[in-house]
Amino acid sequence: MSYLGTVVKVFFVTRIQTQESSTTLYTITDLVEYLLMEGSYELVSNQIYENWCWGVMCKTRSSCSFINNDIFENKCGGVNIGWNYSATVYIDGNTIRDHCGPALHVINIPTTKNHTQEEMEMMGKPKDENDIYTSLPVVTDRNIIRDNDKVFLHPSKKAESISVCFYCHKTATNLKLCSKCKKALYCSKECQKRDFTKHKHVCRILLGSYTVPIQMKDVSDTSEANNIHGNVTLTQRSFNPQLSGIMEGPKPDRKSSKEFIVKIQSGYEYYSRGSKKTLTLYDRSTDLDIQFENAFLYHLILECGQLGTNMLTSKKIFCWAYFEEGGSVLRIRTDTLAPYQTW
Repeated sequence: MSYLGTVVKVFFVTRIQTQESSTTLYTITDLVEYLLMEGSYELVSNQIYENWCWGVMCKTRSSCSFINNDIFENKCGGVNIGWNYSATVYIDGNTIRDHCGPALHVINIPTTKNHTQEEMEMMGKPKDENDIYTSLPVVTDRNIIRDNDKVFLHPSKKAESISVCFYCHKTATNLKLCSKCKKALYCSKECQKRDFTKHKHVCRILLGSYTVPIQMKDVSDTSEANNIHGNVTLTQRSFNPQLSGIMEGPKPDRKSSKEFIVKIQSGYEYYSRGSKKTLTLYDRSTDLDIQFENAFLYHLILECGQLGTNMLTSKKIFCWAYFEEGGSVLRIRTDTLAPYQTW
């Protein structure tokens, strides 16, 4: 595995020297991803899995060769190519599989004719470029691409459907159960120890009925949060016109304990597992439209949410919710997910 530029590693890389050969495997299970920027890179014969966002992201004139890698079960997708200008990306002989998002995504080029050079530089354009653009990657027919763009299961359903180690994904004859939830399986104490940061959040879900209380006094109104950011006034709160049924339907009764469906979304930033990430929550009518921080819900969204329409790092889930204590507390059910909604 060779680098001719600087690799931005967010968090940690676990380096494993295999006994069978001299191959060094970089299992990037504690990384947000490989984020490759402004250099030349070669990733050969690696396992890239269980990353918090994409397996690999490359942008800003990164010339990359991805050869014979196994890229699987990353939380957003396999390979994401951002605004990469004239840099060449070569993808050959990889297996890219088992993602809720696509195996490969090349960012849509924005319409820049209405933007000034200063505005495009704020969007990340190098000063020596005249426009924002991306060259299409070279993708050979030797790549194996399967089981992507799939619906991720609730963690409790996933635990029931697989019999592999929760950390290394290897099959074994003597898998050991987590002593607390009795559902997560591990092939060794070492794998269980390495998976603790992630599993400590999922473990509560696997235990059964679990709800997350949101104190309404601690949330902020999304429209107010969007309009004021420091001393800068931003655009008014808006919704994608492709969302069918948005801003329609009955408003939730804050004095009632009747359940209704809410959408909870993560943002675009890169955060570690367990971070108190700002989340956005709203119902179909958008009468309830709030932002708040919750590490547990953030983890649940990244674990089994669907990728947002921007195809970057934003994900979403639909949950059942209800008010209690006269509307001062919003309680989110996490024991099961609500049916997928079009809004």
